[in-house]
Amino acid sequence: MVKGQTDGRELVRKLLAQGKLYDKEFETWTTEAKRIARRYRSETGSGEDSQVDNAAYFNLFWASLQTAIPSLYARTPIPQVDRRYKDKDPVARVAAEVLERALRYEVGAQDFDTQIQAAVLDRLLFGRGVCRVRYEPTFETINGVETKTRERVCLEYVQSQDFKHNTARTWGEVTQIRFRSYLSKAEAVEAFGKDIAGKLKYLYLPKGLDDDKTFSSQESTDFKKAEVWEVWDKPSRSVITISAECKDCVLKMQPDPLELEGFFPIAPPLYGTLTNDSLIPVPDARQCKRLYNLLDDIEAKIGALTEDLRVAGIYDASMEEVAKLQKGDKLIPVRNYAALKAAGGLAAAIEFWPVEHVTAALSVLYSQKEQTKGDIYEVTGWADIMRGASDPNETAAAQQLKGRFASIRLTRSQNDVQRFVRDCCALMGEIIAEQFEPATLVAMTGLEFVPGASPEEKKANYLQVVETLRNEPNRRFRIAIETDSTLALNEAVDQQARSEFMQSLVGGLQTLGPLMEQMPTAVPLLGEALAFTARSYKAGRAFEGAIEEFIETSKAAVVQKQKQPQQDPKALEAQAKLQLEQMKAQAAMDLEQAKAANEMQIAQAKQATEQQKAELKALQELEQTRNSILLEQARLDAEIRIQKAQAEADISIQAMKAQLDAAIAQQKEVINSGGQGGRGTSRQELVIKTAQPRRKRVTPTIDEETGKKHFVVEDADEDD
Repeated sequence: MVKGQTDGRELVRKLLAQGKLYDKEFETWTTEAKRIARRYRSETGSGEDSQVDNAAYFNLFWASLQTAIPSLYARTPIPQVDRRYKDKDPVARVAAEVLERALRYEVGAQDFDTQIQAAVLDRLLFGRGVCRVRYEPTFETINGVETKTRERVCLEYVQSQDFKHNTARTWGEVTQIRFRSYLSKAEAVEAFGKDIAGKLKYLYLPKGLDDDKTFSSQESTDFKKAEVWEVWDKPSRSVITISAECKDCVLKMQPDPLELEGFFPIAPPLYGTLTNDSLIPVPDARQCKRLYNLLDDIEAKIGALTEDLRVAGIYDASMEEVAKLQKGDKLIPVRNYAALKAAGGLAAAIEFWPVEHVTAALSVLYSQKEQTKGDIYEVTGWADIMRGASDPNETAAAQQLKGRFASIRLTRSQNDVQRFVRDCCALMGEIIAEQFEPATLVAMTGLEFVPGASPEEKKANYLQVVETLRNEPNRRFRIAIETDSTLALNEAVDQQARSEFMQSLVGGLQTLGPLMEQMPTAVPLLGEALAFTARSYKAGRAFEGAIEEFIETSKAAVVQKQKQPQQDPKALEAQAKLQLEQMKAQAAMDLEQAKAANEMQIAQAKQATEQQKAELKALQELEQTRNSILLEQARLDAEIRIQKAQAEADISIQAMKAQLDAAIAQQKEVINSGGQGGRGTSRQELVIKTAQPRRKRVTPTIDEETGKKHFVVEDADEDD
């Protein structure tokens, strides 16, 4: 390790120039990536992006990616390390098991999913996702000696703008990669020393902090960091740390720190669309940019027209009662109803703003919106069957065809993610094999040796396991690292595989049992055949050690039997039959247990399904009952209002009739009194008296015995 290379100005200049070449070549992609990120976050942009990124619009881009991410990566992978060739190799088998357990521990001990999901999101947004592996040992001074006390290997997501490589047409031509990081002054002192840290310029501030008035100048300085680039140069197999703000020296240079076969601490990036002549990714969003903009325009027009869907109009100013009609369902009296009726009624007194053209335009826009969404799904490949939406009028065959077509287009992306995860796990496994101490592997896995007959053999076998892991060519030729599916796990498929293995194992025992009985010397051969069958099943890995131990025991038993004097053939036959029957009984018992477990799981699944159906039915019945009660209540309320209005109208009519009868009676009384000639009242006086009858008070009452309504007419007081 060499710190502060003061003679590295030419090297720094060359490396900075290579970085500028990358910036120039990827300038368009970098700008487009920022615009795509704003659209995904529904942030308002500026200029050309102000319309595209308006947060009020329909963000179908975000919705589509929420379906895409779990379709490509749904669960944490389980590393699987096995012998490359399925032959008998106990050392390689135990070495593979040690490495597999260590890998599974490291994957489970960190936030593996978050890093992979971030890379998958970058691939869907920008067309490229990157993760790197880090080896982090912890040293402590024990008895004056610096000792490694803890080791871990972790996966780390790399921001798209923090990763660069040399200009190349394909990934195979990439010979240099670099990672950007931001270091505080304390971190720089720890990494490069006090002198080099003093030469750096700490200019970087988190976004928005530079113009935040709540922080003082000194507090803002505490947050400032220096920008440094960690350059991994494959031709020289060295790691060089530089800074654009410190051009007169190399901050740090160290030889190959991880000793990886491919040197780079990253798997080949997770690319989207590429051509064979450039590594500049083509974002998926670019293919649908015009359609997304069209969808935004349609959504904006729908929003504007929807605001015009309101009750508006004009009415005759002399008809003030018309305005009251908007304030509830009630009857409004009109002073000159006959004239209103003759003029054409209410329709002639008020004219509403026409909304027919608005609704017609909205209908066309909604239709165009669905067509545009369909075009986007056609281009991206996210069929409605994958989004959980389907046409109820479609047949099952049509839906299966659409799902199969969508899965065909999705398979390539799923395979790319699967490859990316596998390569990341392979890098982690390579670091574990090359860097981890044997004591760490023993503590992580609980495996110390290959089973042997003596402590010396156990120690020798253990050293062979460690040597197999340390020796890169030997490890590569004898051990293969894979992962299980990163897609949603189908438990039924896993159970079926286990059941098939058990049936094959039991069938093999039943077939080989009679042969073992007839030819005891053929037991080792038959055991090897059984082991050969077990190695072809993934579920058979757990039985492989037991089968090999059975083979070795059988061989020893055959040798021991050959050394012993011959026993009675009948006794041997009886003993063999007994052993065979025991084996058959045990195999049958295992098969029955497996069947019982499968049946129990199926029964539990059926019970859960029936319970869900019952709960759904109960909810539907409850909703129907509630709707019926609300409907009946509304009907009763309407009847009560009608009866009330009818009663009020009857009372009003009776009162008017009584008042009219009283007026007629009064007029008759006046006429009769004038006709008797007692006073000689003139005709003019009679008319005046008739026109001014005495005021009456009409009171509606209800007879308590008959329950009928009638009216009582009385002279009104002066105050009434």
